[in-house]
This record gives sequence, structure tokens and C-alpha cells, in this order.
Amino acid sequence: MSSFLSWALLKGVKGSSSAWVANSPKLIVTVPGYDRHFSPAQSLGYKLLTVPMTPQGPDMEKVEALASSDASIKGIYFVPTRPPLVEVKQAMRVVACCIELASAEYDVSQ
Repeated sequence: MSSFLSWALLKGVKGSSSAWVANSPKLIVTVPGYDRHFSPAQSLGYKLLTVPMTPQGPDMEKVEALASSDASIKGIYFVPTRPPLVEVKQAMRVVACCIELASAEYDVSQ
């Protein structure tokens, strides 16, 4: 993850118009979380915005509200805390939400 975050800061990613460092990038993270996941992002200069975990996973209403209101938010970083099958289903929901939000900003059909 650190390599991806570093690359995105310096070069951007497919669909972005510039390196992320120019936009003071932010990441959504869940609390409770795991400091060894979040510390590398902070040390690279990403601002971390927290959302609580619910019994079903990240509070997706708060994720959607944050992500749709701030273009400098570049992703979500959360640590699985439940059985693998439940986590896969929740991760798919998070990915679907992110794709929907990203499609408003980028042409994801390429």
C-alpha cells in the first residue's frame, strides 16, 4: 500500500489529471483501525479522515457523505475485523460505493 500511495503522490493514477501531492490528498480510514496501516499514509502527508466501524463494517453513510463532498479524498483504507466471508461481502459494498463516487469524477469506462 505504501508503494501505491507514494506513486500516486508523485505521478497520479490512471484517470487523474496530475500528481496527488498537488491537491493535499486525504484518505478515509476506519476507527478503530491499525496504526501500522495508517502511519505510512500519514508519514507521506495524507490527511486521514475517520469514520466509525459498525457491526456491518465501515459506516457507509459517513463514507459516502465525506467522499461526495471533497474531491481531495482519494480512497478508503480499512482493516478487516470480521470473518473472511463477511469481510468479502463488505469489501464488495465499499468497492461498489467507491466506483459509483469515482465515476462522477473520472471516466471509468476506459
